[in-house]
Amino acid sequence: MNPHPKESPSEQRTWERGWDGHELEQLRRLARLSLPEKLAWLEEAHRLVRQLAAAKEVEAKSDQ
Repeated sequence: MNPHPKESPSEQRTWERGWDGHELEQLRRLARLSLPEKLAWLEEAHRLVRQLAAAKEVEAKSDQ
């Protein structure tokens, strides 16, 4: 089952070789997302940042 129905099978299987062009391709993939998909992505990124910040805080306290 295709988790991204707007993507064709060839788009799902495209892998950039090396790092050249990776940033541009990532920006293009994100630009194709609908607004609800972009909001979901942003919420997940925010959750991850909060989780990493909390883990860093716990680590800093344990080092004292």
